[in-house]
Amino acid sequence: MNRTRSDVLVLGAGLAGLACAREFAGAGLSVTVLERREGAGLEASGAGAGMLSPLVETREDGEHAPLFQACREARDLWPRWAEELRAETGMPVDHDSSGTLVVALDDASERELDRLAERARQRGEPCEEITVDRAREFVPDLSREVRSALLLAGEHRANNVQAIAALERSCQRRGVDVRFGVEVDRVEVEKDRVGVVTRGGAFEGAIAVVALGAWSGRLEGVSPLPVRPVRGQMMRMGKVDWPWKGTLRIAGGGYAVRRGNGLLIGATSEEVGFENEATASGWAWLTELRQRLFPSLAEAPIEAHWSGLRPASVDGLPILGRWSGNAFAATGLYRHGILLAPWVGREVAQAAIGGENDLAAFSPDRFEHTSRE
Repeated sequence: MNRTRSDVLVLGAGLAGLACAREFAGAGLSVTVLERREGAGLEASGAGAGMLSPLVETREDGEHAPLFQACREARDLWPRWAEELRAETGMPVDHDSSGTLVVALDDASERELDRLAERARQRGEPCEEITVDRAREFVPDLSREVRSALLLAGEHRANNVQAIAALERSCQRRGVDVRFGVEVDRVEVEKDRVGVVTRGGAFEGAIAVVALGAWSGRLEGVSPLPVRPVRGQMMRMGKVDWPWKGTLRIAGGGYAVRRGNGLLIGATSEEVGFENEATASGWAWLTELRQRLFPSLAEAPIEAHWSGLRPASVDGLPILGRWSGNAFAATGLYRHGILLAPWVGREVAQAAIGGENDLAAFSPDRFEHTSRE
């Protein structure tokens, strides 16, 4: 069988996969990206809200401490990364550093708000307790049930849909061969090469990176990566025009994220396997959240309701680094894929090329015993 050869094969054209491809190409290597869908970022990367929230979205206790640090580093990489993508492509990549407003509506969320404020102070993250009246200056539609509010100025957000489009263009301008509609069936790892068998032909590279998101554990020919899908559902509302351009959250609960003149509301967390459909129950959950936070937006138009499958590992940590021979993993990012994308691209490329990296805590080796039983 004739094989198409590249220095690097990247399986998956989500943000993580494309970020890796861009880094390899920037190092002068030939790169081919294989994506089963007919476009980039059509799974979790495009379904998310674009929150860059290391403090709110992660824990920092025990084995999760390295993830918190990686998320902080990634957050700090995003402004420059977004600007580089804009400069390379001429395409918009909206990045906002307004922060996150976190509010409490009951006793439980007030306790969570207090814990969050203490964590922020301990970790040196910007944190300001603000009055509810000031919060309403930012968000006039905020519920009258809000008891207290916290401003986390170190939390950012980005338009992940724009970032995907710009990242794809950046990869192409660096010479990356991005192929859509290519279903990967099997990975063949040998001493100095990695072969990839697809339904449309065979490919070969010195290095391969598996960045297939929730589908990363379904490859034949190699030990399985312990990744499962966790469905999240979101809705987008239109005609929302506030001074606030960042993120708003209930402490310990859901969130709302500005996007243009609209608002993204999310997100459910559902263990339903590979069922990736928006449902009536998801709609009901999101509607209840909207009513709790913004009851005055009852007549605002609902522009879309969708779902995505997050790739979750069995221990809640990413799976990054050398997996088998010269095959590397860049998956298991769960709720942090958009945030971690520039960091994952840099670290995985460095690991594969032979430079120093910070991936020890996320190595696939930690699953070696259980994944082969």
